[in-house]
Amino acid sequence: MRFESSIVIEQALPEELRDRIPVVKIGGPIIAKELAHSMYTEAVFASKNDRATKIAKKAFDSPTFKGNITSDIDGVDLCAAFKNSYAIGMGIMSGVEVDTNNSKAALMARGTVEMSVIVEAYGGCLRTASGIAGIGDYYVTSQGGRNGIFGKYIGEGLSHEEAFEKMGTRTIEGLAATRNGYRLLEKLEHDGRIEIAKDVPFFNEIYQILFEGKNAKEAMRNYWSQ
Repeated sequence: MRFESSIVIEQALPEELRDRIPVVKIGGPIIAKELAHSMYTEAVFASKNDRATKIAKKAFDSPTFKGNITSDIDGVDLCAAFKNSYAIGMGIMSGVEVDTNNSKAALMARGTVEMSVIVEAYGGCLRTASGIAGIGDYYVTSQGGRNGIFGKYIGEGLSHEEAFEKMGTRTIEGLAATRNGYRLLEKLEHDGRIEIAKDVPFFNEIYQILFEGKNAKEAMRNYWSQ
């Protein structure tokens, strides 16, 4: 997906192709190595084309792979993008406060609630964020992935440049997702569908840390004081 231009997959396609090509999105906690080794995995296939969804699901069906189907492709898309942002936020918390479980559990719940708010405001299905494509993918992405590691470096006080240097050539998907996600939220706020500071305070702090130079410890203190 071209995160630099769009956060929803159909918007990344040329307009003349959108009605001609059935797009199927797969979402959920899918670690490629585990899938390749036939470890138990569950995912959701999303498309506005019911036949295309069923074909994709059938192609993956196996005794160790459980596939679900939904027409909420936008909701699955939004969760796939925003969970990277929230994984950075979880990493930031790990850097600010070492060996904490209370705060990370709370932020896991908060991130899921905020994804629900975003999906519903966009017109998607509220249940998508609380399902396998939302909290399921968010959980696995937060367990030591690139976004979380980068966030931890920021939470420990490293500058963006220092954190990037430590990450080497690894891509941080959450940065583009956060930037473009915030632009989307601004449009939704302009339309009266959401209030960024009130409805998605955790995401708002993540954005301010990454793109407005806010100190990570100050941002976390501000979040917890709300």
